[in-house]
Amino acid sequence: MSRGDFKSSGRFNTKAETGRMFNGIRGWQGAYGDYIQYFELNSQESQSDDVYNEAQGVGRVYSDPIRVQCIHVTHMRGENENGEVGFYYNDTLTATISSEIFQTSGMILARVDTGEYMRDRIVYDQKVFRVMKISVLGQIQERDTIIAIDATEVKPDELTDDADWRQYANQATP
Repeated sequence: MSRGDFKSSGRFNTKAETGRMFNGIRGWQGAYGDYIQYFELNSQESQSDDVYNEAQGVGRVYSDPIRVQCIHVTHMRGENENGEVGFYYNDTLTATISSEIFQTSGMILARVDTGEYMRDRIVYDQKVFRVMKISVLGQIQERDTIIAIDATEVKPDELTDDADWRQYANQATP
């Protein structure tokens, strides 16, 4: 009887098992999955006010859209909240993605580790969302398997400063 802890791959070959798991996820995504359009902020070409972070000059410049295939996308309609200026609502979005698809889409996990994604945008259901958090939901022997992106809606009146988003700023909100 062999001992799993003395072998390089243990009792199971986790690399092969993880590969089969990713194949299964790809099959699920192809049949039932969804996708998001992801835009990364190009901070070197962007111009914004140092204090108020409002767009100046060319404004915020984003990459071309990256189509990211997802296992599942949940778009939650926001509840009406009564504030000082009346009712206000804010939609949220959660996208669950295979880390393999995340990386092969052109996304870099180093941007996740450093928090550079905090000014990125997502378009889903003809709405623009601000990325709030990217989390690793699953790992197998320190190899990431599932990634979750949480985002919140950017209202049309907040999009008027950036040329990339003017088409969404002119849409009427329901």
